[in-house]
Amino acid sequence: PKIRLGRISKRDAETVRVHVANILRGNRTGTAYPPATADWVADLPDKLRARLESLELIVPREKKMIITVRDWVRQYIEGRTDLKYFTVKSIETVEKYVSRYMGNLLLHAVTHADAEAFVVWLRTEGKAQATIANAIKKAKQFFAAAVKAKQISENPFEGIKPGSMANEDRQYFVTREEIEKVLEACPDAQWRLIFALCRYAGLRCPSELFPLTWDDIDFAKNRFTIRSPKTAGQGKASRVCPIFPELLPYMQDAYELAEAGETYVITRYRNTTANLRTQAQRIIQRAGLTPWAKTFQNL
Repeated sequence: PKIRLGRISKRDAETVRVHVANILRGNRTGTAYPPATADWVADLPDKLRARLESLELIVPREKKMIITVRDWVRQYIEGRTDLKYFTVKSIETVEKYVSRYMGNLLLHAVTHADAEAFVVWLRTEGKAQATIANAIKKAKQFFAAAVKAKQISENPFEGIKPGSMANEDRQYFVTREEIEKVLEACPDAQWRLIFALCRYAGLRCPSELFPLTWDDIDFAKNRFTIRSPKTAGQGKASRVCPIFPELLPYMQDAYELAEAGETYVITRYRNTTANLRTQAQRIIQRAGLTPWAKTFQNL
């Protein structure tokens, strides 16, 4: 296809050629247009714009949404039907921060300075470094999706380093003596197995606890298979773990108490919205201990 420009100078024609080449490259690779090209597209005269739209080189103006940051982030999250429940919950936490600070700004009007000011605001709100790092990563993800959808030409969070998401102040080693006290304070075999699996076998709670079935457990070979939704995307959908001597009695108790034909090892709190941490902290207090931060991760 050819684009006829009429009688214009050679310099102006060369400018059009360069920008059209940038548009073709961006459309082919799925990357943002250079800032100069994005500005050029925004200021196109109607006749030339209509020609580029008819060739499907650029998005028709009427199809480009003029929306706020709040609306865009909500639309993005609702469109990510591929994400697991707890991943969505993590993203929604960052959505609240972004909406509070810049939710009313028009999506295309957010600048790099706004992004930097958002990070400063998180610090003044007293957020931990790990929380700030996660917020930057997720915010960058929101705006990257807007670039890909050609709602904006560049990501205002590009170049802002999130920093470490580790928070050593929240790390806590749960000793053998402490976990034994907690296990004694548990109200039933299910809770004893939850704590034992997390502390002695290193299962993530709840993402690796709830998928565990009795078919995954091989008492004869003294091992069991852990299915991990968190690492499935990296080609590590499962791993095999020994049934350690410290874990065996709690697993056997739960097995003997399981009803005939029961599939899952952990039968309680299977609702994904259940808050295990609150009850776990009550049990830790009942054991005469002070609940530690990140209850299950530190196990």
